[in-house]
This record gives sequence, structure tokens and C-alpha cells, in this order.
Amino acid sequence: MLTSWNGLMIGAFVDGYNVTRNERYLAVAQKGADFLWTRLYQEGRLLRTFKEGVAKLNGYLDDYTFTVDALLDLYEATSDAMHLDRARGLTTRLIDQFWDDAQGGSFLPRKITNRSLPGPNRRPTNRSHPEMPSPPKAFSGSST
Repeated sequence: MLTSWNGLMIGAFVDGYNVTRNERYLAVAQKGADFLWTRLYQEGRLLRTFKEGVAKLNGYLDDYTFTVDALLDLYEATSDAMHLDRARGLTTRLIDQFWDDAQGGSFLPRKITNRSLPGPNRRPTNRSHPEMPSPPKAFSGSST
């Protein structure tokens, strides 16, 4: 299970709820968010994967971005401030870990990957799969 993909799934279920007002969609979204928070949020950070009861690997930019978006969607649908507070905390961590004022963008830092990268300490992460939203665009609030 990947955190980023589950963030996208949560957002899709909230969208489904917003269109149909089917409470089951909202319940699935909330259950997914609760799972992410209880299983993949540890020691103030998101983890990337969950398999066989074990969460591991530090979260990447897309994990944070799509989880924040999902929490904001849930807040807008439910007005539950808990989702907003969680999104705010993750956004603070996201900016701390992934934003680079010097180069003006969001990047995947070496301290997150725990491995040596060639060249500069940071590399851009805007080379996402075409079928997935770009994390930097999602983080900035752009829909294109």
C-alpha cells in the first residue's frame, strides 16, 4: 500500500460524496484517513509504504502532498477541524523537508531518501508519472 495513492483515493471518495451525497463514500474516505494517520504517521512524519502490518520508508513529496489534499477535502466536506489541524501539521513538515528557497521549488532531499544522490543534494521531483498529478503542482494548488 502506498501513502500517496491512498491520499488520492481518499480525495476521490470525498469527491464522490460531494457529487452524490452518498454517506458511504464519506465513510470510506474517513476510514482511509484514519488508517493513514494511525498506521503511517509516526514520530511527526509520514511513512511511504504499509505491508503485512509494517509501515516503513520515509514519505516522499507526493505522500505529503496527496495526504494534505485529502485531509483538506475531508475538512471541507465535514467541517471537522481535526482534518484541518492534521493537514496544517503535515504542510509544515512538507515545507521543512521539501521546499528549497534558493532554487524556488519543491525537491526530494537526501535527508529523506537516506541514500547518496549524485550532484547537488537535491533533485527536482516534477518528473511524475503522466497518469498521476504532479506533487509540486498539487502542493501549489494548481489543477493543471
